[in-house]
Amino acid sequence: MSLFEQLSRQATLRGLRFLVIGGHAVMEHGFQRGTDDADILVCNTDRSAWLEIVGGLGYKLFRDGGNFVQFESREADQWNLDLMLATEDTFNRLLAAAQQAN
Repeated sequence: MSLFEQLSRQATLRGLRFLVIGGHAVMEHGFQRGTDDADILVCNTDRSAWLEIVGGLGYKLFRDGGNFVQFESREADQWNLDLMLATEDTFNRLLAAAQQAN
């Protein structure tokens, strides 16, 4: 199961939302871009739940910058993961403009 599938499953179980941003989002829109991590945007009010989810998936906290939290994968074949936290208003505005991935 891919990282995004795992995140989606855990988010659904907890009633959370997230947006894929960064290189993977750019590639979904047909542009080539190399990336060695996954980036997601979450609501800052859900911070503790996301930290629990990511830790439960076996990720190790690498750097906590408050609104930008980086995790390292313990698996060599898995992407590292970055969480960007946004206010609820900003998150909702971006979610309203988001496109569903295939």
